[in-house]
Amino acid sequence: MSIKNTIKVKENNALQTVNIEQFADEGFDNVDSKSLALPFLKVLGQLSPQVTQGDSNFIPDAKAGMIYNTVTDELYDGHKGITVIPCYYKLEYIEWKDRDKGAVAPVNVYPSDSDIMTKTTRGDDGKDRLQNGNYIEETASHYVMVVEPDKTSTALITMKSTQRKKSKKWNSMMMSLRQQRKNGKGFF
Repeated sequence: MSIKNTIKVKENNALQTVNIEQFADEGFDNVDSKSLALPFLKVLGQLSPQVTQGDSNFIPDAKAGMIYNTVTDELYDGHKGITVIPCYYKLEYIEWKDRDKGAVAPVNVYPSDSDIMTKTTRGDDGKDRLQNGNYIEETASHYVMVVEPDKTSTALITMKSTQRKKSKKWNSMMMSLRQQRKNGKGFF
């Protein structure tokens, strides 16, 4: 549908009302997953770039303990927390190069049923290392909807290393929440 064929100009500079909803999603036909950034929710620490003055990612209001959205730069009070609806869970083994070797992206991602961990040995640094020197991190990904009074949005919470215990506990809590189906047959 062409905007030119829909909008009509009125005489005498009168205001024209346009139903903008009819153009929803127009112009985004070529946007795919490669064109989007995935919003991560992170708990900021003392050394996070957002709380470090002089860092290019510094945010003046950011403090350690706050929850940070990596796409919108929104900050949430870490003590109050946020409301999320868990939507999808995925466990993967992610292969990384050491940071001092310029690593900014995973080298490889292995599914949870992979045998990659049998090919590692524990390094002096406590990391599970492959023969090539790269290390593997068991990473839990929790895809969530962030629920706020005036909007909802999607985000990803990743938990690895010492956070895996919290991920397992959260999964156990979610799995224990069951509700009887309306027809009385089973739970969901």
